[in-house]
Order: sequence, then C-alpha cells, then structure tokens
Amino acid sequence: MSFEQYFPLLTAAISAIALLAGYSFQKRKERQFELLKTRQDIYSRLIKNLTLRRQLSTVASADADWPKELRKEDLDSINKLIDERYPDLRRNLIEGHELFSLLCIYGSDAAVKATAQFADRHRLVGEGKVADVEIEVYLHALRLSLFPDTSVTPNDIELIDTLR
Repeated sequence: MSFEQYFPLLTAAISAIALLAGYSFQKRKERQFELLKTRQDIYSRLIKNLTLRRQLSTVASADADWPKELRKEDLDSINKLIDERYPDLRRNLIEGHELFSLLCIYGSDAAVKATAQFADRHRLVGEGKVADVEIEVYLHALRLSLFPDTSVTPNDIELIDTLR
C-alpha cells in the first residue's frame, strides 16, 4: 500500500485529534469562566456581609452590656447578648460563616490565605494588640485573585474607603 492510500485516514485522524483538542480547550475555558463568576459572587456577597457587620457591630458595641474589651472568656455572654438583642447581627454572622466556607472551597489560594490573615488581624484587634484590621489590604488581596495584573494598590482602596 502506498502513502496515498493512507492519506485520507491520516487526514481524518488529525482532524479528529484537532477537534477533540479544541473541544477540550473550550470546555476548560468554560469551567474557568464559571469558577471566576462563582468567585466574584462570593467575594461581592462577602464584602456586603462585612460592611453590614461593621454597621451592626457598631450599634451592638454601644450597648451598655457589651464588654469594652473582647476576651475569649466573654464569648458566651456576647453570643447570648447577640441572640437576645441583635437578631440582624446573628443572621449576618451566620451568613458570614457560610460565605467564608464557600470562599474556602471556591476561592483562589491567595484569597483563602488573605482571609486567614484578615481573620488573624481581626483577632489581634479584638485583643487590643493592633489598631486596625486593614480591610484595604484584604480587599486588595481579593482583587488580585480575580485580576492578577491589577495596578490598584491597597492605598487606592483605602482612599476610596474614606468616601463611606
């Protein structure tokens, strides 16, 4: 048999391989797009949750029964106070827990690590060891996980945050 006899078969095989490779590439791109949409949804819901939590916590912390310094020993009494007087804050905390769980599953590695650092910084603020949670650093890390080539800095975000 000569090469000419195998040419149609070889052409068909190459075409099939190219078609499968193109299909695989397209499916991978679709999965990446869906994951990006999911991340954007989680991140935006999380930011809304944290913004509302800041407002609700400010109101709750003005309560005369709210401890002035947060200690681990006070967690039970704080939770009881939240349950009795601040149901909106309780719902917000529950939703926030769900969002953080979703972030741990769907978020990029950078976003999960940034969330862990943010949580640790939040703990240090509660213990009075640092003055601020530096939310602009956290928001910047979430942005970087969606847009790795961003030129926006934490300082830019901090300046925008002053508009609130």
